[in-house]
Amino acid sequence: MSREDVLVHAAKAKDELRRGALSPLSTGRLTFGEVADKYMEAFPTRSHHYVRGLKRALAHTPADDVTAADIKSVVKAWRTGKRTKAGTQGGAVAERHLLQTARHVYNWSIAEGYATRTPFKTSQGVNLIKVKSHVRARADSTWARRSGYWPSPIPT
Repeated sequence: MSREDVLVHAAKAKDELRRGALSPLSTGRLTFGEVADKYMEAFPTRSHHYVRGLKRALAHTPADDVTAADIKSVVKAWRTGKRTKAGTQGGAVAERHLLQTARHVYNWSIAEGYATRTPFKTSQGVNLIKVKSHVRARADSTWARRSGYWPSPIPT
């Protein structure tokens, strides 16, 4: 292919892109934003606060190209928000909910065939991002004993 042929093909592609006949990421793979839209359509009754936050940060990244580092950077940015810091745990609960939501979006998208891998595990099944199941109260906290969450110590 000569230089002139390459320039002609490039000009045609630019023209199709301007007319909207070609998308800039027409690789055949879905972006995370498209997967997030499909997820929100599949679960219309849920609150999608965390999904929208993930979508804002990763919208144009192909879903299969999102890495553990990308997810961790979203979590780091999320922890700086006023609303996140306002909680009693200092953002730990919001971080856990964000990670659980991202993990669920990926597990769902793999099951539906929109993605082939998750950034939470390697292909060998090793966890890359640990998601705590819930934040537990400390055994010696006054709240835990008063609420009955944790039994009071046996007097000696």
